[in-house]
Amino acid sequence: TSLAPGKQVMIITPFHVKLPKNYSRSGHIGQAYQLTQWYPKPAVYDKKGWHPMPYLDQGEFYSEFGTYDVKITLPEKYKVAATGSVVDSTFQTAQKTLHYKQENIHDFAWFADEEFEVMHDTLQLSQKTIEVYVYYNKKNAQYWSQALNYTKEAIRSKSDLVGVYPYPVVSVVERAGDETGGGMEYPTITLVSKTSNE
Repeated sequence: TSLAPGKQVMIITPFHVKLPKNYSRSGHIGQAYQLTQWYPKPAVYDKKGWHPMPYLDQGEFYSEFGTYDVKITLPEKYKVAATGSVVDSTFQTAQKTLHYKQENIHDFAWFADEEFEVMHDTLQLSQKTIEVYVYYNKKNAQYWSQALNYTKEAIRSKSDLVGVYPYPVVSVVERAGDETGGGMEYPTITLVSKTSNE
């Protein structure tokens, strides 16, 4: 079937993922879950043709931008940090479903942990107010006391230097575990690994 310029098609691709022990910022460490590169991504078609590039563990990938509309169902005791904004949430029999949506992004990552502590504030930029969240493990609270201020200062300074932050929310998440793997940036959310200067 052909797809004419400016037209659209819906492709439904059922898939199941068994989460491994954490590897390259994806999987689980005990009861802490990190889900990155967790869903099938379509190849990008541009003026040079198709780009069927897989995710490379030690590299990058080429993704299309779009609107992500994601529902996450999990036990109610978990706290979740994810790309985009929560537009709806429902609760039923010790479970909850969180509905996230974000336009104009190329990826979606989410993190769930029973041990997350959550800090929240807002940040006034020149053209809008955004939500700012920080998620960290409560055992490391002493290292995260200024995290909201650092996050707001980073967004404020980059907005002044480069251009106003384009999304309505920004989140910073402490990476679970002590093994190497580093932090990583995803649309609206940044994973921060343990540092040597705690």
